[in-house]
Amino acid sequence: MSRRSLFGAVGAAALAASVAPATASAAPTSGASLVDLTHVLTPGFPVWPGAQQFAMRPVARIGTHAGGSGGPCRTLA
Repeated sequence: MSRRSLFGAVGAAALAASVAPATASAAPTSGASLVDLTHVLTPGFPVWPGAQQFAMRPVARIGTHAGGSGGPCRTLA
């Protein structure tokens, strides 16, 4: 195969690829439902082996005068 025919074949393949119709994306499904996968985090919640276990610790208290319940504000440890 000569260099000229090689470049011609590559050019033809590139042209064919650019002209070919793009693959169709999936049509949106009508009536699809959402599933809530929310989990309640507790100290015994399973985690990936070697990962740090979930823990919460109080960081502040918001008084009832400020609109809080007077209980602790918690954050992820």
